[in-house]
Amino acid sequence: MVNGPTIGDAIAHPEGIIAKAIAAGATSEQLIETVYLSTLCRKPSAEEMTRTVEYFSTIATPKEATEDLTWALINSPGFLFNR
Repeated sequence: MVNGPTIGDAIAHPEGIIAKAIAAGATSEQLIETVYLSTLCRKPSAEEMTRTVEYFSTIATPKEATEDLTWALINSPGFLFNR
């Protein structure tokens, strides 16, 4: 629903929140919480955290996994209709 270079560039920006968190050594759980707080203004539920940690374990890099999560949340009804 929402995509394009403007949002993509912001998500992947080398000085953005994702890059800074990864550079600071954030764990998968910390990255997930950061993205949820940044996009939905709430922490992930226990089930969301469990599923997302599982997903992160299947992706090659934390950067790619975190960017994927950000895209998914930005395109979620929770972001589009509750923000």
